[in-house]
Amino acid sequence: MLKQLADHWFLTEPALFALYVQQQQEENVRMDCAVRCGQGRLEYNPLILKHKNFKEAEQLVRIEMIRLFLKHPYEREPDGCSREAMTIGSNITIADGYCFLKGEKLPLKEPAF
Repeated sequence: MLKQLADHWFLTEPALFALYVQQQQEENVRMDCAVRCGQGRLEYNPLILKHKNFKEAEQLVRIEMIRLFLKHPYEREPDGCSREAMTIGSNITIADGYCFLKGEKLPLKEPAF
């Protein structure tokens, strides 16, 4: 599904595509979430993604690419702020400011640390 997503973004979302191809894609079946990014990697859980349709998977990866664009919570870390608080703040920013599918709630789930 990620190959199909990359092909789609190459034609329709050049900025997201450029950021996506800079990330090393790594399978991680131990994660409780479908995708997460950080430290130059886009980790994905194929066991969770196989239950998503293309639109849902694209939205989840798009959210992670926007996190990278905004550099949070990965590079913009305030002193004394916990990782959990930074993740929640990032989710709030994305959920409040970036609605991709009208009338649908963003499928944000916090990754387990």
